[in-house]
Amino acid sequence: MNALKISGVVAALLLVGLFLIPAVSQPAAAATDYYIVARVVNVSGQPMQDVEVTISNVTGTITYSLKTDSQGTAMQQVPSGTYNITARFDGYYANRSYSSVNVDTGNFYANFTMIELQGNLTGFVSNGFISIPGATVTLENSSIAYTTHTSQPLGEYSFSGIPGGRYNVTVSDTGYLSNETTVRIVAGVQSWLNFTLQPLLGQIIGIVNSTTSAGRIIQLADANVTLSGPGVFMHTVTNSHGIYQFMSLKAGTYTVKVGKNGYSPGQATVVVQLSRIVYLNFTLVSLSHSYLLPLSGFIGKLDLNHSLMFVALALSIVIVSGSVTLLNKSYNWRERQDGKGSRQEERQSKENR
Repeated sequence: MNALKISGVVAALLLVGLFLIPAVSQPAAAATDYYIVARVVNVSGQPMQDVEVTISNVTGTITYSLKTDSQGTAMQQVPSGTYNITARFDGYYANRSYSSVNVDTGNFYANFTMIELQGNLTGFVSNGFISIPGATVTLENSSIAYTTHTSQPLGEYSFSGIPGGRYNVTVSDTGYLSNETTVRIVAGVQSWLNFTLQPLLGQIIGIVNSTTSAGRIIQLADANVTLSGPGVFMHTVTNSHGIYQFMSLKAGTYTVKVGKNGYSPGQATVVVQLSRIVYLNFTLVSLSHSYLLPLSGFIGKLDLNHSLMFVALALSIVIVSGSVTLLNKSYNWRERQDGKGSRQEERQSKENR
């Protein structure tokens, strides 16, 4: 009897165990994981290696930082959720980014095209005094080369859309020594580089000015400038800024003459050396009374205006003195005439008696 009860209890426990053991040993269901796969290429469609891909969920609790392999691929297993995905590479920018991407039904594929940042280079070319339009400017390295020309009127050049890196810049123009230097173009940055060219032969450059009665300096446009020297005679006119220039001169002594209607002429003699620039300016005196200049006069240390005033005063004194003298002479003559008349009347009276 007791044995029968014990057997029944054991059997019952075995049955309970058959149901409980599977329930206890069954693990809890894990959250589903998916992959985010990033593919990165350049504008030519070639894969880019070592591009930094950042994956972060919108709550900011999970962030992954990956690098693409030689195939331009980077992938990361992530829990289901919502993510932001970006790509970054020095000197480039991505064509897009991904925001609030839901990854809860399968893998997500992010495609990026990296576009190279480009720099710009701008500058001016002159001979140290005036600009040089038409000069040739070359920008080059071992793989690419660009060429442009300086523009009117400031001698400006510009290169745009240049990949970052080091370049050689060469500037040349007829009658000048070439100038070359190295520049580093930074992606996304505007760079500036100016050049000064030295002449192969000698040059004479200058400005023709005048001065108003108020003392203001003005530049004379269209003034005639001639140059004579060793076997050479040249003629030019000043531009709108009063500037003139003679180029490609042999070494020697030259005479420069300047003239313009309504102004006194100017002249100077200079010595020109090879590969040198002679700067020679002129200030012409206006012949109009409204433009009398405060230059040296012809009386002592007086300027021109005061010299003329002194002459006018002296002339006035001479005229007044002459007038007084004439009046005195006229008065004396009348007195003498009156005296003669009185004496004649006396003689006539005596004769009548």
